[in-house]
Amino acid sequence: MIEPSIEKVLWFYGIYQPLYDEIPDVTFVEGFPCDYKSYIGGRTMFVIDDLTAECGNSKELVKLYTKGSHHLNISVFTISQNIFHRGADFREISLNRHYMFLFKFRRDVTQIAHLGRQLYPRKTKFFLEAFEDATKQPFGYLLVDLKSNTEENFRLRTSILPGEMTCILGWIENSKCG
Repeated sequence: MIEPSIEKVLWFYGIYQPLYDEIPDVTFVEGFPCDYKSYIGGRTMFVIDDLTAECGNSKELVKLYTKGSHHLNISVFTISQNIFHRGADFREISLNRHYMFLFKFRRDVTQIAHLGRQLYPRKTKFFLEAFEDATKQPFGYLLVDLKSNTEENFRLRTSILPGEMTCILGWIENSKCG
């Protein structure tokens, strides 16, 4: 699914869960380390699980997103309940994301609308409809691909996992999945 394949997965967490003991080939680390470079080796994936509040103003986290992910052969995933965290450095982190996976969140739908206005100022309705379409099934998600080399028609996708039929929610009027 990921090419070239990931050699090492590091999962930084705030609260330990017994499930971690059952997941092979993933190194779990409590908190986010100040010296993240000591964990890098080969093609590395960092998963930062609900630590944004603790790390939002971390200069090391900003370096990880701005320099580390671009020059050190690492991919960074952040799991968070909030798209727009406060903090002086969080905007820099947000602007350097390559991908966002958006899930249905009934508590504050305005975050999705605000993101849509940022990404598609003239086509916000299109973005919101793509989000609705992608998240109508339980655990459905919308992948927002922000990489500069991604074609515009491939920026919004869902069902990308092996065994799923990928759906591209592009600019084509009345695009359909399946």
